[in-house]
Amino acid sequence: MAQKSTPLEVLVQKLRQLRPPSIHTLISTLEHAESFREFAAIVREFLPEREKEILHGSSPGEQMMFFARYFEERYFPLSYYFATGEAEEYDELTRYIPAEFPGLSYDDYQSILWDGRLGYQILSFLIEDEPGYRGDFAGDILDEIPEDIRNQLPALDYQDLREIFQTAGPYPGIAWWLRIRNCDTGNVFHDICDEDYWQMNVPVFEWERGEVEELTRQWQRAEVIQNVVHEAAEWFEEKPVERFLEVVNFIKGRLAELNGGENVTEERA
Repeated sequence: MAQKSTPLEVLVQKLRQLRPPSIHTLISTLEHAESFREFAAIVREFLPEREKEILHGSSPGEQMMFFARYFEERYFPLSYYFATGEAEEYDELTRYIPAEFPGLSYDDYQSILWDGRLGYQILSFLIEDEPGYRGDFAGDILDEIPEDIRNQLPALDYQDLREIFQTAGPYPGIAWWLRIRNCDTGNVFHDICDEDYWQMNVPVFEWERGEVEELTRQWQRAEVIQNVVHEAAEWFEEKPVERFLEVVNFIKGRLAELNGGENVTEERA
């Protein structure tokens, strides 16, 4: 039968087990605490009335998820990465503003050419400033718009198109889509895509009141612009051939006007 340990021996054994934490563990704990303080400060600055609810989340991911969802309601969207609770470390959110930037990337544009809805394919075809690129279109636009009508579209560069399609003109949706396509709207949410922002190929935005207010203002404007473009896409889808031809005639008329001739535009279909 094993000899029973005395109370003193048990105490000594426990004390031997209570070793100080490693330097790595201490540093990790301190870094996590500092990141949490930064996150909590951001919550108090921008969503003070939601502080208790957000900070009582069961994990950093859940806390940041609550923050992202409430933040979007008042300001602008943060990356879905936070809104879905996928983030794990506070500094993923605190190091800079991880906004959702829906600017048109190369892959996004290619997807529209091949699989996009008809209205956006027509918009893209009309403002394509590299005529050879028109051969990359596929799907609905080739089925809906006869080739002889498509071939009436003049070959124009970006500056010509920008002069023809003014945002205050009769086709603001085309004008804005042209600028979105070329990252030239003057609005960060249309001129920056997520890929560039997350790879830090463009300037990042800091968690400062002025930056947040400016981004909020630009987000509200970005939504207005996108609605105008969407309405144009729907307009084309109602009468694709007639309205495509109408815009082609408008382009020809504006070209004649810019070259000293007369405007020969037709009425809207």
